[in-house]
Amino acid sequence: MKRKNSDISNNNNNDSNDGFLIKKYKESNFNDINYNELKCIAEFLNIPTPGKKEVLYNRIGDYLKVEKRNKQKEESEENLNTPKNNSTELLFWRVFRNKIIFNEIFRNFVFSQSYCYEHLADVKHILDCYSNGPEIIKDKVRIGSYLNFRLKELEGFQLIFNTIIKENEENKMFYINLFSNYPKYMTDIDGILKTIIKKSNVFAIKIFIDVFKLKTPQISSAVLSFLKDGHYVFYENSFQTYEMYHFLKANKYLPKKSKPPKMESKEGLNIFKDSFNLKHLVLVCRIQVEACSNSKKDLLALKEIQKFQFSNDQLDSTIKEILVSILNNKCDNGDQVKATIKQYIKLFYSIGDYKRPPQYYIFFKPTRKIFSMLCNGHNKPEHKSKGFLEYGESDDEIDSENENERKNDLIMPYKCKENPAAHFYKDAFVNNTQDLKRFVQVLTRNIHLFENNLCGLKYLLKSNIYKKVIEEIFKEKRIFSIEKLILNSTTSTRVLDFLFEHYQNEFFKDHNINWQFVDLSVIEHYEKQMLDLNRKFLVENPYHCEGQEHSKFKDDKIIGPQILEILERALSCQFFYAYHISSLFKVENFSKTIVEYVENRQDSIISLFKQVKAKEINFSEIFSEYFLFKKVKPHKLSYWILEKCTNNDQMGFDEDEDYAEYKDEDEDEDEDEDGDGDGDGDGDENENENENENENENENENENENENENENENENENEDEDEDKDEDEYEDEDEYEDEDVDGYFRLNLKFSTNSKKNKEITIKIFTNHYTQLLVYATLYKENFSKRIEHLSAQESIYFPRIYLEHYYNHYKGTLYCVSFINMVARLGHYPFFKFMVSNHSDLLRKSLSAGDVWVSLVTIINSQSSPTQCSFSGINYGFLSNSTGYSSTDSQGQYTYYFNICNETPKCNQGANSNVVACQVKGIGNPTSVGMQSQGVFKSNPTQLLYSTNKSPCHSGAYRSFIINLEKSNSLQVSTVTETSVCQYSVTLYYPEGDSDSSSSNNNDNPIVCKKTGNGLNMISYTNITCESYGPATCIDNTNGEICKSNDPNSNIICMTNTVGPSSMTCTGNNIQCTSDEMTCAIKSKNNLYVNGQYTNEKEVKIF
Repeated sequence: MKRKNSDISNNNNNDSNDGFLIKKYKESNFNDINYNELKCIAEFLNIPTPGKKEVLYNRIGDYLKVEKRNKQKEESEENLNTPKNNSTELLFWRVFRNKIIFNEIFRNFVFSQSYCYEHLADVKHILDCYSNGPEIIKDKVRIGSYLNFRLKELEGFQLIFNTIIKENEENKMFYINLFSNYPKYMTDIDGILKTIIKKSNVFAIKIFIDVFKLKTPQISSAVLSFLKDGHYVFYENSFQTYEMYHFLKANKYLPKKSKPPKMESKEGLNIFKDSFNLKHLVLVCRIQVEACSNSKKDLLALKEIQKFQFSNDQLDSTIKEILVSILNNKCDNGDQVKATIKQYIKLFYSIGDYKRPPQYYIFFKPTRKIFSMLCNGHNKPEHKSKGFLEYGESDDEIDSENENERKNDLIMPYKCKENPAAHFYKDAFVNNTQDLKRFVQVLTRNIHLFENNLCGLKYLLKSNIYKKVIEEIFKEKRIFSIEKLILNSTTSTRVLDFLFEHYQNEFFKDHNINWQFVDLSVIEHYEKQMLDLNRKFLVENPYHCEGQEHSKFKDDKIIGPQILEILERALSCQFFYAYHISSLFKVENFSKTIVEYVENRQDSIISLFKQVKAKEINFSEIFSEYFLFKKVKPHKLSYWILEKCTNNDQMGFDEDEDYAEYKDEDEDEDEDEDGDGDGDGDGDENENENENENENENENENENENENENENENENENEDEDEDKDEDEYEDEDEYEDEDVDGYFRLNLKFSTNSKKNKEITIKIFTNHYTQLLVYATLYKENFSKRIEHLSAQESIYFPRIYLEHYYNHYKGTLYCVSFINMVARLGHYPFFKFMVSNHSDLLRKSLSAGDVWVSLVTIINSQSSPTQCSFSGINYGFLSNSTGYSSTDSQGQYTYYFNICNETPKCNQGANSNVVACQVKGIGNPTSVGMQSQGVFKSNPTQLLYSTNKSPCHSGAYRSFIINLEKSNSLQVSTVTETSVCQYSVTLYYPEGDSDSSSSNNNDNPIVCKKTGNGLNMISYTNITCESYGPATCIDNTNGEICKSNDPNSNIICMTNTVGPSSMTCTGNNIQCTSDEMTCAIKSKNNLYVNGQYTNEKEVKIF
């Protein structure tokens, strides 16, 4: 006890000393305090200490300023976090935050569990995945809610500064709250300042400087560290870079010799884009001339230009808007305005030495001159004359490739919907049809030029000269598949009628695939024209322009914008008369388009899948790596897929529909030899067998777990036999042996496409994709819980921990994390939960507000690490439990902590409290639970006993927890309690070394399991496993995802697990032997299983 009092006394003395140093810091200047004193202050304030004296001095000053401001803010009657809300908004928030009303409103929503506002915390995820992401960020910052800013390179702040840039009162309040409500992120003043400069957010830097009362020397120091070789360099082509430069220069934060922004690309700043106003151009030119130009002529030229005064409306308009209004004769003094703008533009390009875009020539060069240059093929050398580029004419020839490229630059419209391009085509061709022939001749010389002018072609086909355009194109036909390009540009039925009358052989062949290129608005008219000729479209595979040396087609350039809707139309029974479905058709071949639709057209994908009549859909082939790398998550699509798998509903066909009408005739003859109409060729007996099998499967679902396992294994054998009979029907699993993916297997997720004939579609998915689908499935756990419970005994071991860790790290801090953890909890994946409890327990408590998730997590690992059993790593810690428990205090003596080992603590279980193992008491107050016995877990390296809670979080929103560090010593001692992080407390219990009880590592309740798989074996044990193979083999440690493999037929490899606790290893090969403790199992010739040297016909053997 004396030791404790002296510790407390020493701590109090240290606190007093630290307080004296802080007071000294505030009252003295830089030279009156030494480095060691600064270091003590920094350690007391939990501020990083590395760096020189000056750096440390400024860092402490920044921290104290933030602390002072926050204290003043709390004491102030005017709360900056209370915006000027109207009564309607206040009423909305009262309803929204009332949990009873909120749950009542949203409880019937299908996606009520997927979109949880409270679980959104990651800034990058919010801004990337939600269309109203900035509004979500603003609301959370307003109330000071927890946000993950991703401190590495300050990524979250970069995204915010790059997104919220508009200067208004709302955004001003947002930035004030951002800089005030998150003080722990604001200790690195220089880092935040450089991030704002990097993103060129002048609005944010003004508020940042005002909030923190920064002085010029500190700002200049941060700016200097951002400079390279004395030059101010930017790598983003935007006006904001010039604006930031102007701000820093005007306020003397930049060195005098700093140059204005240097653009990365040769095109420089795009002055013709919609966000660039005329006033921006004026400012940029002034900055360039004042900072870069050494010529007095440029300065005089700028002064001369500035004599003309634009109106305020013109200054706030884009250059494009002004010039278009002049072209349409809607601008007063149009010629003078246009001439002045041209002078500014010429000045801009002369100093920057940038390449002029095609828009410049469309606006400022006569259309006839551009057209003449294009069609006559003259050389157009670039030369510098008085600071800007001019085009001259010459008779010198240049190579055709450069000629075509240059022509393309001149003629290519920058956007087909923009008026300047339309004006150019109208003036050049519609009003001058004599030049059309020469234009088409040039345009059809290569596909690259034609491809980039599809917008112009679309405009011409809408005009009154569409017939002449088509005739000239076919006279000069030099490009393969020109028909596809014409159809892609057709949005009018009159064009189709003209093609029907004059070009039937080109556009209306029987079994053509032109439906892929036509707009949905004219497809019905096109179908009727085909039917008039008694012809059909062919539905086979998506169009690819293969084997053409000069073709540069890209699928997205020519495929129609509504191809999936038209494909659904083709597959439906309603329109089968217009389409012939080829036997080679596979929906997987349209994967590229399907993936593009996932972002905002999932209904179209679902409608398409409802029409598929194949026996199998390979979702791995369709989505590939989509699940891992795309921002948008297919919740609705995944829900629909798994709902069909679970409920075994039909996919949308009517029972009375006759499918034989639109099947290939050859297929009918081959597949329906028995004449019973089901297409299986086996007669009614096969149907009866299927019905009996289905009945048996339904009965077996109610049997015990072992019977389910045997049934599933038998089904797998039957599937393997079916695969041998028909290799074309299913892919061979051997194709995936070399994949670095653990446990590829075909999941028997089936749903009926026709309830009358009971046909089924099998979904094939890699385990990593299936894991992802399960994540989505748990968002709708009411419909999917049975399926997950069924999987827990069969397939959970196939999920490699490395994938689960990847998903956890990807989703932590977001709404997906809760569902993901619930999913793994149901699967009972022990290795993954052991990993999370050992490495991410703090993050889990911070990122998850749902208490049942943490309970589920701890429940999974209770079998081996539960403190109720009090044995861990071969040691029984039950001898440390006692009837009264232990007690200790914090270093200040304000709180007393009571705790026990593997047992409740009487001091903590008072009143309504129960099952409490650790608690916190202030003075004579009531105990506050900091650890529940049901939520305890052992951790290793070093040995710790962690107790947590899931109720009554502390003020920060985190749930309290209590860590007991167990260390061997000569006597029983208890240290003082420290708060290691927010609401997480830690104590060290020293215990005598000789008092522990060793227990066998192989508990009788934990058998060693050896299981034969499709082409190898799987061993599960609570000790380490060693596997040896002869010849080609692959072994995977299912605990940590490590792989060892060999493709050498003469090789001999040895693979071992190296874990504490349960181990699992899966090996594939023809000659494998695995050993753990007293069990050896092997796979030898003909895939026979041997256990301890004896052959067995069992597929799974357990030894206790």
